[in-house]
Amino acid sequence: MKSKFVFGLIAAMLVLVLAPSSFAQVSITINNVSSSQEVQTNRAAEVSEFTSPGAGITVSGALVAQSNLSSSRLILTFPGLITSNTSNVTPFAKKAGAGQPSDLPAGDPIRIVAATGVFVNATIYTRAGNALHISLIGDADITGNTASGSFRVLGVRIQVNGLSGPQSATATLDNAANNFFLNTSSFPVINALGPGIGSSTLGAVSGQTDLGTIQVFTNRNVSSNNASIVVNEGFASAWRSEAQNEIDAPGAGGVVASQIRFTVENIPSGATLTWLVLMPTGSAITVSATSGSISSADTSNDSHRFTIAFTGTDLNAVEAIQVNFTMTPTTQLGTAPTAGNITVVATMAPVGSSTSTNALSSSFVPTYTRADVPSPALVIGTIVPANTSLLITYALRQGVFDTGIQIANTTLDPFGSTGGGATATAGNLVFDFYPRNPAGGVGTAFQLTTSSSTVFGGLSSDGTLAAGGSFVALLSEILARTSFTGDFSGYIFVRANFLNAHGTSTISDFRTYSLATNVLVLPPPAQTSRNAGVESLGF
Repeated sequence: MKSKFVFGLIAAMLVLVLAPSSFAQVSITINNVSSSQEVQTNRAAEVSEFTSPGAGITVSGALVAQSNLSSSRLILTFPGLITSNTSNVTPFAKKAGAGQPSDLPAGDPIRIVAATGVFVNATIYTRAGNALHISLIGDADITGNTASGSFRVLGVRIQVNGLSGPQSATATLDNAANNFFLNTSSFPVINALGPGIGSSTLGAVSGQTDLGTIQVFTNRNVSSNNASIVVNEGFASAWRSEAQNEIDAPGAGGVVASQIRFTVENIPSGATLTWLVLMPTGSAITVSATSGSISSADTSNDSHRFTIAFTGTDLNAVEAIQVNFTMTPTTQLGTAPTAGNITVVATMAPVGSSTSTNALSSSFVPTYTRADVPSPALVIGTIVPANTSLLITYALRQGVFDTGIQIANTTLDPFGSTGGGATATAGNLVFDFYPRNPAGGVGTAFQLTTSSSTVFGGLSSDGTLAAGGSFVALLSEILARTSFTGDFSGYIFVRANFLNAHGTSTISDFRTYSLATNVLVLPPPAQTSRNAGVESLGF
């Protein structure tokens, strides 16, 4: 009986002792409807659901009992550097924070709205690095508080480049003995991070036409002057119009639309590329500019770029756009280009000029990390060597047998440039020999390139075969200009450094036996891989 009395007395004393600190408080709860997904290279990503005005970080204070409240600060620490400005919403001046990014946009700043009750004087105290300090009751203490209250924090944006997965922020108080009690230690800010551009591919969107790729030859001829690509959104809501980015601050200065920047490289000298943006059938996308042009004459790197901004998107759908490219002149360039690829890279924009994590390097929201080549460049055109690949499947020099080889340069023709005729072009010949080993298996391959020191068979003095000319020689004559000795039985590749080469080969004993066959013509291997299934051969 005595023990029960002692226990009850101790319990009553504990209630009396704990009452002032446990119940004389304002209990704080933090709620946030987090952003569903943000672009993983964004330096100014939203931390709250952005489609509803007034959404944001809600701080609620529930009165437990009448109490005296001392000046206190709520510290919200985010997973990335805070990259939005702050606003003075009360006469209580904000204090400068260290480690802030430069060139922050003035529009849509971090601000406190709808402050009520005990928090009616709440204001931003400082912003330092990842942390936002909020003065809960201003700079004056409150005696005998009897009010609850709440407020919302809007406009917080953070640097998320380098982060992955869901992101949360933490909440702490600067003083545990100020009659505020914090119920929330962490809260979600971003549910997922993903690429703004899911992929860039050759092709067409629904309802549009696939234009293939541009093809130009090094002899200035243009065989195809159109190309088309498809740029796919990384996730629903990755692309946003200016109004969608300003949904909580209409007309905010420095807040712009999501943009895509296209960088085109290796435009042939003397050529101009015209671009045209197309949408899929039924698309909600609209853009600020649907067409334009870039020229090889533009010398600066920026001149080979163009940017489109979204003026309308569907935030609930993964969308796509098509970009068509048309090169002029359409039939023949004025200057012979160098073999290579015409490429385009699409990146999210605006793009900051610095890789520093402590600088935005752009006064725009959103802004993205520098990423000139985020992935392998997309080839929209090829500049193809003006040559012809020929194949002699069997050639023989043995005993009385020899093989006559004839190659014609047919770039001189009766059709003319206006009738689709070839451009007259001279070029040398490259022979690649693959002999059979008489003992079995494969012999050692070897090569001969015609030049001024190997003039024979109708070649000019510089070793080239003139337009309209024909090379005629025996296999034994050709082999005599190499280090190969003995009999030859095998196949030969001939690369003529001009287009429209054709030929025949004839095996003969020069008495009673002759076998003539057309030399096979291969599609340019650089454009049509010999590993891509059934090989196409012509004459």
